[in-house]
Amino acid sequence: MPRPAFTLLELIVTLTLIVILAGVIVPRMGGSMGRRELREAAARFAHTSRALRELAVARQRVCAIEVDLDAGGYCATAQSGQGGGAQWQTLQASWLKAARWPDEVTVASYRTADGKTAASGTQYLKFFPDGTSSGAAIRLVCRQDAYEIVVHPHSGRVVYGDARTTEFAQDQYDLGD
Repeated sequence: MPRPAFTLLELIVTLTLIVILAGVIVPRMGGSMGRRELREAAARFAHTSRALRELAVARQRVCAIEVDLDAGGYCATAQSGQGGGAQWQTLQASWLKAARWPDEVTVASYRTADGKTAASGTQYLKFFPDGTSSGAAIRLVCRQDAYEIVVHPHSGRVVYGDARTTEFAQDQYDLGD
């Protein structure tokens, strides 16, 4: 008994359907990957902020996240020295590593507690020994998606979420300005 085989027409139709499905599915996966990278970048930054606040309280010294808006990254630092001679030194710890935003994620806005916005340069989000912070509202974007990270100046509390679906209370945007 002869074995059934596929005809050339059946193979062409099957391959055409596979190509069409791939053309529909692959772009959607790309958008999903970008959203995931954005969500993870916001979560990592929020985690670093919380850990650095705890470190500032535990060590009773000023710590900060140095955010380099031009290079697209940040690192944990601590202040050494007093007054005008104080300098920032990068902290080396397995749980406080320097990080870069994923390639498609950028900082759309960085607003300080006094209402100033920055689009470039280096910004210091400071955490003080009493648990307070200098405060900031940071908006991360990836394509059409955005995440907000708010660090309250009076409490050092860190809140983050999808800018479209997360309902931030008015006091979360009140950075004291």
